[in-house]
Amino acid sequence: GQVRSLSLYANTLSASSAKLLPPSNPPMTKALTNQERSKYYEIARPDVDGKHRYSGLDPEIANAVRLLRWCDALVFVYPTWWFNVPGALKSFFDRTFLPHVAFSLPPENNLQLDGGGEGPSTTS
Repeated sequence: GQVRSLSLYANTLSASSAKLLPPSNPPMTKALTNQERSKYYEIARPDVDGKHRYSGLDPEIANAVRLLRWCDALVFVYPTWWFNVPGALKSFFDRTFLPHVAFSLPPENNLQLDGGGEGPSTTS
């Protein structure tokens, strides 16, 4: 299989194959943009033809979303600061783990979840 890595502390979300990018700039800690916040539930929804264009997302975030759709599994390596994830990782979660990417909401007329499928798991 293929391995790709992202370094949030290199101030880039560009993927590299099997190596970490060296830190050179401040970490990506930018919060959701106004457009990302106002269009949160629709911004990553596929078009009617099924294609994902991510036109409202910052290009780096759109690239990270494409990589999330590509991967079968995620491994996060980070320090625990004050019993939480670092700010750059929190920002990454907020901006990339979008509806239609990381999860799906049930249709409005069917709010009962089916209970099937896979869910997140964590370890420390």
